[in-house]
Amino acid sequence: MIVVTLILSIVAWASAKSKLFCDLACAHDYVPVCGSNGQTYDNKCMCDCRGATFAHKGVCKADAEPNVDDSTTQAP
Repeated sequence: MIVVTLILSIVAWASAKSKLFCDLACAHDYVPVCGSNGQTYDNKCMCDCRGATFAHKGVCKADAEPNVDDSTTQAP
């Protein structure tokens, strides 16, 4: 049980370190790109650093469209 806890702790630490590394390694310029995972990244460096594959320039379609919830619309 201790070994499993240790492994999970190391994985969590590595994930946090990876995010921190990307934040330090990449410029903070906002030139949005879409990753093949459907997530918008601030720039191509952040996309690459986070391990995503570059799909296209600009925000991802899901991020660009407003989320409309029809369940709140009332009928007359």
